[in-house]
Amino acid sequence: MQVSGVSLSRRERSPVTRPAPLPLLSLTGIRKRFGERLALDSLTLRLERGEVLGLLGPNGAGKSTLVACVVGLLRPDQGEVRFDSRPLDRRALARIGVAPQELALYPDLSG
Repeated sequence: MQVSGVSLSRRERSPVTRPAPLPLLSLTGIRKRFGERLALDSLTLRLERGEVLGLLGPNGAGKSTLVACVVGLLRPDQGEVRFDSRPLDRRALARIGVAPQELALYPDLSG
C-alpha cells in the first residue's frame, strides 16, 4: 500500500474505524410534572436517522407531553432534549414539526 510516498507493510495496516453516528434525537433524563401529577419520569430515548418511533399507551401515559417537550411547546422540569446533537434551540425547532391527529385547537385559530 502506498500513502504519500510511504509504503506500509501488511502488519502496519490498521482497520479503519468510524465513530458511531450521532443520534438525530436524544432525550436524557426527561422529567415533567404538572402539580402533583408526574407525567414523565427520567425518560431516556435515542432516535437514529431513518428510524421511526411510535408512541403507544393509554390516555394520560405521557405521549402528548413527550411530543410537546420534543417540539419545544413545553420545557422539561429536568433532563435534556438534543436534536441533531445540539440542545433544543431556535435553529433546531425550525427543523421540527408536528401534525396532531386531533385538531381540537384549530377552530380557535384565525387565518
